[in-house]
Amino acid sequence: VSERIMPHLLNIYGSCATARDFEMYAPNATFEDPLMRAHGVKQIKSAFYTMPKRYSVSPRS
Repeated sequence: VSERIMPHLLNIYGSCATARDFEMYAPNATFEDPLMRAHGVKQIKSAFYTMPKRYSVSPRS
């Protein structure tokens, strides 16, 4: 199981996920960590797709 799931998790957490990477989630899945809580695949996708924008580091001048 981990051999099938791990590549998708690496994509999701590496900010390079595709829609296929989220197919492992059940339609009514809940994702929760200290920074966010998402219900359903649509919210989970949104949370991970917007994460790089929310937590990007600006280069110092």
